[in-house]
Amino acid sequence: MKNPIVKVLIIISIAVVFVLSVVLFAVQNKELRIKYSEAVAYAESGDYQTAYDTISNMGEYRDSEELAQNYQNEIEYEKAVSLMESGDYDAALEIFSVLNSGDTIFKDARDLANEAQYRKAIELCSEGDLDNAFIEFKNLPYSFKDTQKRLDELQNARNFIGKWYSKEYQIDMDITGKISAENITYLDVVISDRNGFLLGTEDYVLRGEDLVLDVDRFTWDMFDDGSRYAVQYSDNHIDIVRLRSGDSVEPVRFVRKLTDYSGIDGSLNDSMDDVDGGVR
Repeated sequence: MKNPIVKVLIIISIAVVFVLSVVLFAVQNKELRIKYSEAVAYAESGDYQTAYDTISNMGEYRDSEELAQNYQNEIEYEKAVSLMESGDYDAALEIFSVLNSGDTIFKDARDLANEAQYRKAIELCSEGDLDNAFIEFKNLPYSFKDTQKRLDELQNARNFIGKWYSKEYQIDMDITGKISAENITYLDVVISDRNGFLLGTEDYVLRGEDLVLDVDRFTWDMFDDGSRYAVQYSDNHIDIVRLRSGDSVEPVRFVRKLTDYSGIDGSLNDSMDDVDGGVR
């Protein structure tokens, strides 16, 4: 049988360890409780970064892990809003996509993602990048703001944008454009006359700037002489005709210019000996 004194010492040691453990647990729990309260107070004051730094290493104390994630989301949310307001739409959208990827959408992150994409699309329109702007608007809900009207205007503008060619008169036409924040299309047009058909001068070039599109047409004082011309789009071709009453005028027709012109359509440099008219 063991010495009774040894038994007593063992019991005392166990009791001491137990008491120390209880005391240590109480101290740690008090420290965690204080840190938890501090973190909540920081969050309530809007300082989510300090709140996150305070609570993120508390382990499984109460709902600290859930709060830490929520504070992290708040930090990212504020960052995304700031990026959007500064015009860095791609960076903002990247963050919003994360906030929208969970089972629960964080606050109004989905609506703000739509807003960032909408602003990005308008910026692309103002820069003349209408194809990418069209894609951005297509990815938005049609009911978001005036997205449907923007898409309609973009489609009308994209009908005109590009390189065109009048095979009959050997005239090249290049149309570029942009759409303002007010959803108005402004087109720039350059017409190059290969055989002097327009004014009897070879390589004559006409330029029109900021011509306002009205659905499927725009008007243009081509020669700065007060005469108005309608430039009309229909069925993937463009007609230019002078606007004057009492005349039956044949329009000059343009079709889209192929990137690699096919010889089956004839040589672009064939002479036009029978041309006796012009853009009227």
